[in-house]
Amino acid sequence: MGKRKDLGLLEKGKEFCKKLVLPAILVGTALLCGCGRGEQSDEEYGYIIEKTQDYWFDDAPNTSFLARDGYLYYMDGAFCRISLEELNFYDREELYPMDSLLAVSPNEHIIGYALDKDMNLYYATAFYNEPGIVVYKCSAEGEQIYQVVMEDEEVGYRFSTSCPQLALDDEGNVYVVSLKSILKVDNQGNPAGRIDIADMLTNQFVQAYLMNTSGGSIFFFVDDPTSFMRAVYAIEGKNSVGLQSVEGFAPYFGADVYKGLKGFLIDDRDDILYRYDEQSGSMERVLRWEDCDLYADEVHEVIEIAEDRFLVFCNYNRGKEDAGKCQILTKIPLDEMPRKERIVLASLYASQGVKKAVVAFNQQSSQYHVSIESYGANSILEYNEGAEVRLDSALASKDGPDLLDLSQRDIWKYANAGALDDLYAYMGEGGIRKEDYLSNMLEAFTVDGKLVTIPKLFTITYVLAQEETVAELKDWSMESIMALSEIYPDRSLLPEIWATADYLMGNFCADYYLEKYIDWESGGCSFDSEGFSSLLNWAKEQLLQKGEGSLLTPEFAFDYKHYLTSLAVSGGRPVLRGVPSVDGKGRPFVRVQDALSILANSRHKEGAWEFLRFYLEQAEEDGFPTRIEYLNAKEEEAMTGGIFYDENGKAIIGPWFASYINGVGTSVYAMTQEEAEDIRNFIETMDFTPRSSIRQSVVDIVTEESKNFFSGTKSAEEVTKIIQNRVSVLILENL
Repeated sequence: MGKRKDLGLLEKGKEFCKKLVLPAILVGTALLCGCGRGEQSDEEYGYIIEKTQDYWFDDAPNTSFLARDGYLYYMDGAFCRISLEELNFYDREELYPMDSLLAVSPNEHIIGYALDKDMNLYYATAFYNEPGIVVYKCSAEGEQIYQVVMEDEEVGYRFSTSCPQLALDDEGNVYVVSLKSILKVDNQGNPAGRIDIADMLTNQFVQAYLMNTSGGSIFFFVDDPTSFMRAVYAIEGKNSVGLQSVEGFAPYFGADVYKGLKGFLIDDRDDILYRYDEQSGSMERVLRWEDCDLYADEVHEVIEIAEDRFLVFCNYNRGKEDAGKCQILTKIPLDEMPRKERIVLASLYASQGVKKAVVAFNQQSSQYHVSIESYGANSILEYNEGAEVRLDSALASKDGPDLLDLSQRDIWKYANAGALDDLYAYMGEGGIRKEDYLSNMLEAFTVDGKLVTIPKLFTITYVLAQEETVAELKDWSMESIMALSEIYPDRSLLPEIWATADYLMGNFCADYYLEKYIDWESGGCSFDSEGFSSLLNWAKEQLLQKGEGSLLTPEFAFDYKHYLTSLAVSGGRPVLRGVPSVDGKGRPFVRVQDALSILANSRHKEGAWEFLRFYLEQAEEDGFPTRIEYLNAKEEEAMTGGIFYDENGKAIIGPWFASYINGVGTSVYAMTQEEAEDIRNFIETMDFTPRSSIRQSVVDIVTEESKNFFSGTKSAEEVTKIIQNRVSVLILENL
C-alpha cells in the first residue's frame, strides 16, 4: 500500500494536507473536558486514590450502598456495615441478620432500604412467586416498630434490584414503587395514598425507581431502554401525593445517577462525573475518571462520603470471575499530587480498549500519565466540525499532543503532511519487533519508508460464494462478475438486504471504478464513458430480486466467531472473496481499529512510545489482532472451541456456541483445519490500504448521483455527465 500515491504526487499531497491544518490555537484543558456542561471544577485541585479494597460477595448486594458517620452500609445476606477507615468487607458487622431480626421469609427479597437520622432502618420486601409487598421499620437496636402488608401489590421481573424501589423523606414518610403504583406509608406506619403509574410502564423492560436528595426531595425515574428515554418526576407528598415533571433534569438514558451531598451526581458516560444543581437545573463538572486512574465503564456506584471524598465501586474481571474493587478518592491540591510527565493522546472518540489501556498504564507507571483529549467530540458516529478544527489546531501547536488516534480518520491526511513519526525507529525496544506483525498490514501503513501506525485490531467485509457457482470464473474482476450474472439470469446477485445503491455503488463496485475510470497519475477521469454507463445499467439490474437464493453473499467478520457463523449459515462449501477489482484479485473491505501514532512534533516521544508499547502488548478479548502471536491464539481458540476429551482421551465434539439470525438458532462448531487455512490465507494476502478522503469523496459522489438513475429521475447520460464534472472538479481542486 505504501507504494500507492493519490494523484501520483506525494509532495503536492503534503502541501494540500498542510493547508488543512489551521493556525495554532491554545486549547485549554477546561475547554477539552467541559463539553458545554457548565462551570468547571477548580483546576487547582485533583483527586487521587487514597485506598483500594478488592472484594467478592457470595451473593451480589441487591440494594444501594449508603455512607454515614464513617461507615458504609449495605445489604448482602444481612444488613451490614464496615468501617470506611478500614474498608474491609471481610470484617463486616451484621447489624440486622436476615434470618432473625428482619423477619424476612425465604420467599421474600429486599427491594429497597433507607436509614433516618436516628439510625432507624426502613426497608421493603416483595415476594418471588406471589403478589405482596411488605414495608418494615426497625429501631437502631433491631426492634420492629411497624410492618405494613400490601397484599395485592407486586414488583415483578421488570425491576432491577440495583434500582431502589424505596425512598424516605425528611418527615419519615416512606414511598415504595410497585408494578402499578407509588405507595406512601406515613411516619406512623399507615397507608397514606398512592400514585397510579401503570401507564408509564409501557413494556416489560422499563425500570422505575426512587431516589431522594440530601434536602429531602424525592425523585421518581422511569427508564425505557427500548426508546432510550428517561423521564424524571418530583414527588409531591406533603399534603397530597402526586408527581411533578422535572424539565431541567435531563441526562440521557445511559447516564448513571447517584446521590450526592449537594445534589445528584451524574455519570454521563463521557468520562466526567457531574453534579446536578436542583435549583438552577445546571450540571457542574466534579472530576474526570481518567485523571483519577479509573476506567469509566467499570464504575458502577459512587457515594459521596464527604465534601472532598468519594467512595467508588468498580466491576472488573479477574481471570474468569467477576469481582469488585472499592476505592476512596480524595481531593488534594495539584501541587501535592504525584508528579508525572503528561502524555497527551488526541482522539476524537477513543475506543473502550484505548480508554481501558490508558487507565491500566497510568496505574502502573510512576513516570508518565497519559491523558485523552477529545476536543469536544461526543460520538464516533457523528461528524463534529468544531472538534475537527480544534484537533487540527492542536496538532499545529508547538505544545501539541504526543499521540494521535487514527481510528476512523484519514490516515493519508496526516501521513502525507509528515505529521506522524516513524515507528520503525522504535522497533526492538521493549519487545516490539517487525516480525511480530502481519507483513501486509505493516506494508499498508508504511509511507515513504516510515511506519506511521500499528493498528491493533481489524474487521473484514468479504463476499461468500459457493465453490461450484464461481468455479469457472477466471478471476474476480467486475467483468467476470457481470458474466456470472448472465450465466444465472434467474438468480439475484445479492441478498435483498444488500441489494441497495449504498452497498452496490458505495462498496461492491467502488474499488473497481476508482481504478478503472480515474487516472490517479494525471488526475483525468472518464465517468462519461460508455463503459461506466454500462456499469450503471448493470448495477440497476442487480438491485432487482430475481428469485430464491443469491449468487454472492456479503459478510462482515469482527472475529473468528463471526466468520464461523457466516460459514454455518451459508452451508455448502463457500469460498471467500473480496469485492471485484481491476486486477481481478478482489479486494476485501478492511477497517482497522485502535490505530495509534506518535506525532512527529511530540516533545515526549519516549513516554509516548512507553504507552504505545504497553498498549500493543495487551491482548484484546475480541476482534482479529494484527499481532501474529495473538492472532494465532485466537485461531487456536476457534479450532478447539466446543471440543472436550473423555477419560480415555477421546475427543468429544459439541457446538462451540449458538448464533441467532432472524430468530433462528444455528449451532456453530469449532473451526476445521481447512476453514482455518482459508481465512488465514485471506488475511495474510489482503490489502490493508486505507481509503483516502479524496477516494471516499469520489465514492460518495458516485453513490449519491447513481441513486437518481436507479430511481428513474435522471437518465444514465445525465448522471454520468454530472459524476464526471463533480469528480473532475474534486480532483483538480486537490492537485
